[in-house]
Amino acid sequence: MKNNLISVEESLSNQIDEKIMKEQQNLNNLKFFDTSNIGWNDIIQLIKDQNSINIFGKVKKIKKFQSKRKQKMNRNQMLKQIAMEDVLGILESL
Repeated sequence: MKNNLISVEESLSNQIDEKIMKEQQNLNNLKFFDTSNIGWNDIIQLIKDQNSINIFGKVKKIKKFQSKRKQKMNRNQMLKQIAMEDVLGILESL
């Protein structure tokens, strides 16, 4: 009986050891955990480049909108000036 308990304990211990070894091999096979395989600087640079592109696009859109807004303001100012000249012309003719 004592021998049976010892053999059961040994087999359980062997199974646990095998599972631990398999998990360790799986971890070793995953390259994600090996930081030497990942170019963190390259990834950071890509993210920065993408952010720069997004910022440039936003600035470009804002500038485009501002120029249209200035054109509208200039047009409105011209219309006001023409209207004022017409009003002055009418007042002078009275």
